[in-house]
Amino acid sequence: MIIARIKQKITSMIRRRRIFNFWWIVIITILIFAAFQLFNPIKANAPTGEDNIQGASEETGQPVNFQEIKNGMIEASVLMYHHIGPLPDDHDKIRYSLTVSQEDFESQLKYLKENNFNILTLGELEKSIAQNKVPVKPVIITFDDGYEDNFIYAKPILEKYGFWGTFFIISSKIGQAEYMSEEQIKELAKGNEIGSHSYSHPSLVRLSNYYLERELKTSKDNLQALIGKEVVSFCYPAGKFDDRTVEKLKEFGYNIAVTTEAATGSIDVNNLLLVPRYRIAPEMNIEALLR
Repeated sequence: MIIARIKQKITSMIRRRRIFNFWWIVIITILIFAAFQLFNPIKANAPTGEDNIQGASEETGQPVNFQEIKNGMIEASVLMYHHIGPLPDDHDKIRYSLTVSQEDFESQLKYLKENNFNILTLGELEKSIAQNKVPVKPVIITFDDGYEDNFIYAKPILEKYGFWGTFFIISSKIGQAEYMSEEQIKELAKGNEIGSHSYSHPSLVRLSNYYLERELKTSKDNLQALIGKEVVSFCYPAGKFDDRTVEKLKEFGYNIAVTTEAATGSIDVNNLLLVPRYRIAPEMNIEALLR
């Protein structure tokens, strides 16, 4: 009887020791794994700016190649549109020069899609530069003034090809004849970027500081209240600007702005408040433009 109790006690001690050793092994394994994760130098770092850095599109899951920022410059094309759709019967030469038919617009987007251009908004371009993740072959599609035909004709074609644009709105003209309504702009903002084209579209270089600040800040405040998103991009009315205007844009929180100066296909990443654009005229050959 005594011998049996001794054997039982010894067996129990051995079992407890085995359990004790097992948990010690588990604890030590966890500690080693945690230390390895903490001090392991091989981590997924941000891109280094080398050509053809492999990433992945969050939307498609497909590989994305990033370009190198060389001497402060990137390759990118910003397209400038005004009216999209049919010409009115009483159109003049100015209206003709500012109008791209819906057929031509669709043909241009079809070319961009088939040739694997990466479509960004202007705000997305600014963020990609800040993160050093600018994709190769980036194209930004912009629309000036906030015409209603942008909503009627351009928006459905953009959606057909899975694209989006940056729409610059003159905030005092919202709801007026030929211009988009508040509801249309709010709907447009669900998949596109809304930027400011000033409050009333004056020549900014001729304004006093008081009226210049009103044009920049009032427009930004009105648009942000309307769409419930931050407005970070700006388009100079008639392409007019000076050093004072640029400084005021910085003061009011604009991160990127476009001019009407002719594009070269390159953008200075240190001068994002003066981004040039390609003006898209009627029947323009976009393939030759972006070749």
